[in-house]
Amino acid sequence: QAVAAVIYTCGCGHLGSELLCSLLSACGVRSVLDVRELDHSTKRPWFNSDALALTMCAAGLGYSYIGQDSDEPAWAAAVATHVNSCSTPLCLLGVRALARECPRLRL
Repeated sequence: QAVAAVIYTCGCGHLGSELLCSLLSACGVRSVLDVRELDHSTKRPWFNSDALALTMCAAGLGYSYIGQDSDEPAWAAAVATHVNSCSTPLCLLGVRALARECPRLRL
């Protein structure tokens, strides 16, 4: 019998990337799928996907940026494929702290 995967969601908010990684690890998250539309931030460069990948790797977390292609069904299918292939607790990372304000709610 298959065990359902544990899936969390969170937004970048105003945290530092090291604190975010620490909180995710404390919750048992082992992999992060970044579903933000943009892979960079001018206000918070520590959340640029290249910098975030390094920080998460150093914290022992897997990281993948998949982006967000508006309401395209193919995007939701790509996210579902990634989620279904993940065997560890996963977190969908969005741009908004509140899920109701973020595209990750649609998933």
